[in-house]
Amino acid sequence: MSLVQGADHTSGARREAEALRHAGGAWLVVGIGSFTALFALRELLGSTALQEYAGLPSATIIIGSAGASALLALGSGLRARGLGGLAPLGALTLAVLGALVGLADLSGQTPCPASRAVDLLACGLACAALLLVSPGMRQGRWRTVVRRRPASRVDTLFVASALAIALAGASALGYQHSRGGASSVPKERPAILDLPAASVLFGAAKPKAIAAYFLDLTSEPCREEFRELTGALGSQPLSDGAQLRFYHYPRVAEGCAVAGGERPQLRLDEGACLGAAAVECVELLAPGLGIRMAGELFDRQRAPDPSITTPVVAQAAYDVGLPIDVDDPQSSLLRCVSNNAMIHRRVLAHVEFAERHGVDETPHGFFVGVREGRLDPARVEAFRGDPSPTTRDRKLASAAGVETVEEFAAASPSEPPSEPRAERPAEPTGAGGSR
Repeated sequence: MSLVQGADHTSGARREAEALRHAGGAWLVVGIGSFTALFALRELLGSTALQEYAGLPSATIIIGSAGASALLALGSGLRARGLGGLAPLGALTLAVLGALVGLADLSGQTPCPASRAVDLLACGLACAALLLVSPGMRQGRWRTVVRRRPASRVDTLFVASALAIALAGASALGYQHSRGGASSVPKERPAILDLPAASVLFGAAKPKAIAAYFLDLTSEPCREEFRELTGALGSQPLSDGAQLRFYHYPRVAEGCAVAGGERPQLRLDEGACLGAAAVECVELLAPGLGIRMAGELFDRQRAPDPSITTPVVAQAAYDVGLPIDVDDPQSSLLRCVSNNAMIHRRVLAHVEFAERHGVDETPHGFFVGVREGRLDPARVEAFRGDPSPTTRDRKLASAAGVETVEEFAAASPSEPPSEPRAERPAEPTGAGGSR
């Protein structure tokens, strides 16, 4: 009798442990799935800018799969035998779907990818769903359940699909609604034709495609993207056909413009605005040096004190080769930064364009083809966030009208688009180049 009781006790302990693992896995999927869906939805509804040229965001699929996975896992945690006990397998299937979309995003295979954070969360959800089904897999229980419950398979497939489609559809409708409420680009006058002038250029002198980047000198993602892009533009194959145009979009809470001024004037008490003016002034005083100044200010963000101040700006300009006295408050650089109305208007024009078109994060911008010396509004690829190198190359190739960027060298050279300077500038320091 004691042996029987011992066996019953062991069996009961195993069932209790299995139930605990099942419940723990279910609530883990609920937590990660809910967070992934909400995080992706928040990003999706905020991404109203520059989407006239992109397809339906892959975030909608991730929202549907993650949200439905969470709901199925919740039902499984509350009622283990719901849907014939197949709810965990349904959650796993949807989580794997979301992970596949995330991996496609990361490899640059989707037209309008989600952010890397959303993609990584989708992959993490698939791992959590594996934990949910792992106890049953070890015991061979899923094989038995699937064989004996054909009706439950149909029910589970229907419920999982309905949940995923409903959530993805709702998020897509919300996305379209948010776009409708934002500044739209009239079809007869695409946004790219309104791009303000850019003086800070880097890359091919006769480009087949333009990379118009809106950047914040105090942003770490901008620094990383600037470093990667200028490094790529300095070598084959992009050096043969792509050119960076540097646009300023300092992310300052109260904006960069001085309120109530008689003329456009920058707030130089904000480091991001001061840095933007300094880059433009260095370019004005020493053409070709502005891109190096931008790289130097980006790299100084890694210092223990990353703030951009007047002494920092003067020292950075001197370090990249501008012949000034760093201790002279009346140096040509500081006079330009403080008093040059053309520079202030240019930076504010960049900011105004970004705000008018709903730019909500940096880096952000366009890849635009060049045809007969002019920007071609028929060949535009938009991006938001920091695109992967694969995505960046694919969009540049599409804008240039070629299959891959390797074809830049073979393509017939275009006349340089009308901008202040056509010659190749010096290699940027630090970010994207070496001094």
